[in-house]
Amino acid sequence: MWGTQGSVLGPLLFLVYVNDIYKAIPNTDIRLFADDTNVFVNGKNLDSVAAEANAVLLKLNNWFLAKKLSFSIDKTCFSVSGCKNVDTDTVYLNINNHCLNVCDLVNILV
Repeated sequence: MWGTQGSVLGPLLFLVYVNDIYKAIPNTDIRLFADDTNVFVNGKNLDSVAAEANAVLLKLNNWFLAKKLSFSIDKTCFSVSGCKNVDTDTVYLNINNHCLNVCDLVNILV
């Protein structure tokens, strides 16, 4: 991005650059650690959560485009927790018509 890969200053500049990501999705629980971003969406039923998650992804995608950044689709996935007997094959989250993969294990960096 700025020719700072591998430098000490690079991660700091990246964080300053993405610091306003919260404004793209107000009232959403988002966590940043270095270049890793986690978004948490919750609700009363899976359909409403999936609809909200897709709305959040659309807003984030617009923010990424404005910043001239992009999602790494291969590294972007989602998981469902807190629901019993959920068939994740019925949940479709997408970015630019690319369906996100379901992952059983998500590492949340803090």
